[in-house]
Amino acid sequence: MEVFMNFINAMFGSILSLDPVSAVKMVVMWAIGGTLIYLAIKKDMEPSLLLPMGFGAILVNLPLSGAIDQMHELGIEVGALSELFRAGISNELFPLLLFIGIGAMIDFGPLLANPKLLLFGAAAQFGIFMTLTLACLVNLIFPGMFSIQDAASVAIIGAADGPTSIFVGNFYGTKYLGAIIVAAYSYMALVPIIQPPVIRMVTTKKERLIRMPYEAKEISKTVRILFPIVVTVIAGLIAPRSVSLVGFLMFGNLLRECGVLNSLSETAQNVLANLITIVLGITVATQMQADMFLSWGTLMIMLLGLFAFIFDTVGGVRPAVLSGRAVCVNGTVPGVICAKPIHLLKAEERTRPVPVDQLSIDIGASSREEAEAAVQIGDNVSFLPFFEASRGTVKAKALDDRAGCFVLIELMRTALEFDTYFVFSVQEEIGMRGAGTAAFVVEPDAAIVLEGTTAGDVAGAEPLDAVCKLGGGPAVSFMDKRTIFSRTFFRRALALGREHSIPCQPKTASAGGNDAGSIHVTKAGVQTVTLAVPCRYIHGPAAMASEADIENTIRLTARLMAEIAGGRTE
Repeated sequence: MEVFMNFINAMFGSILSLDPVSAVKMVVMWAIGGTLIYLAIKKDMEPSLLLPMGFGAILVNLPLSGAIDQMHELGIEVGALSELFRAGISNELFPLLLFIGIGAMIDFGPLLANPKLLLFGAAAQFGIFMTLTLACLVNLIFPGMFSIQDAASVAIIGAADGPTSIFVGNFYGTKYLGAIIVAAYSYMALVPIIQPPVIRMVTTKKERLIRMPYEAKEISKTVRILFPIVVTVIAGLIAPRSVSLVGFLMFGNLLRECGVLNSLSETAQNVLANLITIVLGITVATQMQADMFLSWGTLMIMLLGLFAFIFDTVGGVRPAVLSGRAVCVNGTVPGVICAKPIHLLKAEERTRPVPVDQLSIDIGASSREEAEAAVQIGDNVSFLPFFEASRGTVKAKALDDRAGCFVLIELMRTALEFDTYFVFSVQEEIGMRGAGTAAFVVEPDAAIVLEGTTAGDVAGAEPLDAVCKLGGGPAVSFMDKRTIFSRTFFRRALALGREHSIPCQPKTASAGGNDAGSIHVTKAGVQTVTLAVPCRYIHGPAAMASEADIENTIRLTARLMAEIAGGRTE
């Protein structure tokens, strides 16, 4: 028996020595590694990157794994992957070698033919700056989580570029380097999953069907050769620290364009790039050890990295909705967003949105002096306000959330027998900041959020996307992306509609979010429900709502307020 126990201990001692928490962490990391391998093989998602990362995650999370450094009685036993990390990633060597291959793959011809495309690249960095701001805000809530250097290192994930993430993280010496590397390369591989739903969310089906034909223009060989050299020199003069990254990328492109090193160019594009990608992927896994990877900081970085990718895709107001819109500068000077008239457009220009850099605002000034006397750089511009009522509907801009404000005002006119706070909050669309602050001060027993929500009964919308419709009464939410609403309040609101013949409808999807997201988690928590006026075309220059829906929202809200105040919500 003793011999058998010695055998078991010799064979499985490393596993048996684990405490329960470490064992669970190990299994979780195996599951994460297995998921990456599954996505690589079954879904064919960046297999050259995800497969070695997944296998490496399993490799480094085996008990006393010899692939990574281990401390023993006689000293440190050097692991192969740990040594590769020190030799190739911590000093940026592998990413730089990979950049040679990437540079050899890139054809800068379209950019050289149309330099204005640089503006699109600049707009794509929007997510980086948004994430930097968000990371700094997170540090205000959780002091000490992110320094400004950590925030910058996390934000660069939005560049969708693993080598750049490694470069910036090493430069600032962030303690989150491992999580940043994993997030950057994981999201690069998951672009086919992340971007399509985001693009569908901010574009119409008609816009996605637009075909934009491309006609290649002849670029001289001299220009193609000079381009990587000039870019390297300019980058070196402006930002010397970037020379290694930019220089290796441009060197790879010079191999491609010089015309006398075709075999080296092909080697860089294929053999070198593939080999470095495989080694890089499995080496990155050294930063996926359970003890350092399974932490709140890592989770926050993964969320912030996803945020950066999404906002890089969205990138601000879409140019397609701007041209021809009436606007107002500083609330006093009317104008029109203008571009080349449609009858002067070439056939191919009519099939695509006008780029932002080709738009301007015409205020009717007859001279530069007259224009500068009326407006200045930095003035605020908004869509021109208007209001129209016809056929039982109202049309105006910003009905989300002017409709909710109107309901609040009408309720304030009524005589109430219970204490009620009416809050008109700000910045719902960029963080629900006003509502969160108000809820913290008021400490409500319960909250009813009033807003406008997307009515999907419009031309071209799929039936399953019609989460509510005009004329169906206020939409009552059971959950959304930020809140699981009070089940009691949700059911009682719909029951009150039936009992008092007030048309209302459950919102049939959990998309979006509103001020309830910050209210319901205030202090010890607040029971919350949302009643929303269905609005077509929200977040555009003009929206539409039903007068009957607005009136029924007022009626249902008044009934629900009385029920909640009287404790009759069961």
